[in-house]
Amino acid sequence: MAWKTILVHLDDTDRVTARLDLAVALARRADGRVIGLFAENEPGLPMLGSHGPGPALREAARRSERRFADTLAASGVAGSHHAVLAIGEAYVTRQVIGAARHADLVLLGQHDAGHHAPTVPRDLAEQVALHGGRPVVVMPYAGNHPALEGHALIAWNGGREAARALHDAMPLIDAAGAVTVLDLEATAPDRAPDDTDGAAPFTDIVRTLATRGVPATRERMGTVQVPPAELMLSRAADLGATLLVMGAHGHYGYPHLHRGGATRQILRHMTLPVLLSH
Repeated sequence: MAWKTILVHLDDTDRVTARLDLAVALARRADGRVIGLFAENEPGLPMLGSHGPGPALREAARRSERRFADTLAASGVAGSHHAVLAIGEAYVTRQVIGAARHADLVLLGQHDAGHHAPTVPRDLAEQVALHGGRPVVVMPYAGNHPALEGHALIAWNGGREAARALHDAMPLIDAAGAVTVLDLEATAPDRAPDDTDGAAPFTDIVRTLATRGVPATRERMGTVQVPPAELMLSRAADLGATLLVMGAHGHYGYPHLHRGGATRQILRHMTLPVLLSH
């Protein structure tokens, strides 16, 4: 399993360099290619009656294309640059979601409420993870994260989304120096127990990983007293994890009303790269 096509969202922020460098590194490893998508919104234009993006946004797109071309030329990785210059956040989000469906992996940046210009939708990462149909790696807006393969922390509750995320993340998990499965006892309602005495091998995710040659350590932690997002980020910090792998949940009706809360909290407060699948 290899990611041959990496889609990276580009914007006019300083943190885009980390995303682009990671995209190039992943593509080089798999002899793949990078698709750079500059997608930003021109805020306020509908109210002003403008008919299109202004010169500042167009110049930002040209800067993005030059930076993309220079990075790929220096790395020897193939790829192409595309630009979406929009006059509405919804259009930006739809275009990134549509592009995601043609990639093997999508790289996005965490929204920085303190410094992000209103040109990038606040919930872009959440919407792409939930509706793009592809695994998404979200990079934090702070800190240095040069590699993802050091220590992978897998949030596991036995549900469909967790299983999807785990198997989507295998190119990184296979290369990880250490793997910890954080078994969350407050689980999805469709969970099949995986820790029953005498359970078949395919019901234990740690044993499943072992069959792939991936030794993993399990930690069972309840989420009744501590919110799941807080628990995951705290444990990731304790372990020095370099990647968090988790299923992405949306907000939908009873009895699953709050299942998307952990996803949204992680995206707001993450301190390490997070791979999400829905």
